[in-house]
Amino acid sequence: MTGRVWFGLGIAGAAVYGSTRAQTYWDIMVRAFDWFLEHEDTKSAVAVARYPTSTTATVRGTVDLYERALLLVPPDSLDAGLIGVRLGAAFVFDRGDVDSAIQAGEQALRIGKAMEHGTLEARALQVIALAYMFSGDPTTAIIHNRAGLDKARPLGDLQTIVRIGLFGIEAALTVGDLGFAREAAEEMRSAADSLREVSWVRRLMVNRLVIAVVTGNREDAAGLAQESRNTSDLPPEIMWRMALKEHEFGGDFDATAFLEYVRTGLATTHTTMAGFIFLSELTIAAQTTRSGEMFKIVEPAASTMIGEIDGHTPLERRAARVSLGLASGK
Repeated sequence: MTGRVWFGLGIAGAAVYGSTRAQTYWDIMVRAFDWFLEHEDTKSAVAVARYPTSTTATVRGTVDLYERALLLVPPDSLDAGLIGVRLGAAFVFDRGDVDSAIQAGEQALRIGKAMEHGTLEARALQVIALAYMFSGDPTTAIIHNRAGLDKARPLGDLQTIVRIGLFGIEAALTVGDLGFAREAAEEMRSAADSLREVSWVRRLMVNRLVIAVVTGNREDAAGLAQESRNTSDLPPEIMWRMALKEHEFGGDFDATAFLEYVRTGLATTHTTMAGFIFLSELTIAAQTTRSGEMFKIVEPAASTMIGEIDGHTPLERRAARVSLGLASGK
């Protein structure tokens, strides 16, 4: 197949299947990128790198492609800025390197300001916010998220609005800013619906349920929980996060099935962020269900994450220490 066919398959597959087959469709995008380079079609290779695919926690190999792509473009060009934004997110998810992520985002922001390119500025601000969130500084993250949302909204930049919503909500909830959390959730929901990206709509379910739980809105929480049960092909990590939050409201929770899911996840995950997510989910489940079997998995997993300094963000290491403390004091 040609590079254009690979590129098309990667875009379509990522949009339809989202995180359930993220690595498969990312590998297809890499194949398209390599095909274009082999056939000396630099312009198309850059187009692959610029495409705003959803860089998820379970995808590996993203930093490599974006670093290679930056060598193909002038350092102060729009292409360099847009690829730099993708690289910044990849540093967080693929490497756990928040300092490099902030540097990549700030460089992209400088390019955007120099070119007076609002979309690039908005996307750079979102990536900087993402990095600050995972550095353990949600307050600074919210400042950048608000600035990014103000830039993206009048431009109709739905991709950026969705990403700001996804991680801006988590930052807002961390510091108790329910006003921004609700604002970001509503804007994200509208943007995700317009984009028709199933993966974003599904991921938003969790954030909306968290807001309902935090605010004590049982009606919304029950409705969202029912919506998740009626959704086919829901990714396991979303399904179980929904189930955990519903459990806080007294809903049923299948601890045995959840434990099997986490064991499989920890054994097969390829990125630091995915390991952090599994560990966080397991710790919450262990606390809410008081499961001794779960705590037996939490303790060694958290110890491993704490011992592996490289590749984990400050937020991940802090969460691992909390998990270990909870497991030790059970």
